[in-house]
Amino acid sequence: MGFTLDEIKSFYKDQIAAISEKKAVSEQDIIYEIEKHYNGYKYNVEAENKLVNAFAIQNYFQNNGKLKNYFAKVVAPRYF
Repeated sequence: MGFTLDEIKSFYKDQIAAISEKKAVSEQDIIYEIEKHYNGYKYNVEAENKLVNAFAIQNYFQNNGKLKNYFAKVVAPRYF
């Protein structure tokens, strides 16, 4: 499914701190970077919060904050 930004802040608090220190930016800058790059989606137009793809977020943190389109590798057609 996905994570809201509040869930990301809560679940990945230590990783956010470590990446912000490594990149020499604030933790809020890391959240903004995630929000801008991964954009998020809503299951319902009336939903209050956007969700960020869980696979992309997990890979972002496993790769020490490297922004990439991780999800595209999973869903991209193999016949191109």
